[in-house]
Amino acid sequence: MTKWVRIEHEGKATYGQLKGDTINLCTGSPFENNTMNGESVRLDHAKLLSPVEPRQFLGLWNNFHERRVADDLFMPKSPLFFVKLASCVSANDDTISRPLVTPTTSSSKPNWALSSASQHFRSLLQMLMTTSLAIPA
Repeated sequence: MTKWVRIEHEGKATYGQLKGDTINLCTGSPFENNTMNGESVRLDHAKLLSPVEPRQFLGLWNNFHERRVADDLFMPKSPLFFVKLASCVSANDDTISRPLVTPTTSSSKPNWALSSASQHFRSLLQMLMTTSLAIPA
């Protein structure tokens, strides 16, 4: 199985095939006609980007059953979908900033419950989005 990665190379995003610790660069992408261009980059010298650059993506909330149980949330009768913008996608080793929150009306301390859940979910998405894209050859 071919492993594709998307990296920053000479200031631009580019795709390549990962073989061992070497990335063989190509023109094009795994989703269209592509040609190996003869250039290669060592994996430890590459800045890995998210596998794709989405405009937005659709998520399914119901696949986080453990989170629902841990937070004692209700079980909806039908799946809940949500849309995330491309700004939520992080590259490998990028900093994930805690979302800003405002204090609740019942306390002078910030309510971190939503923020912590958001940060946890964003961390999960970062792990998923920065994983190598494997496409059967």
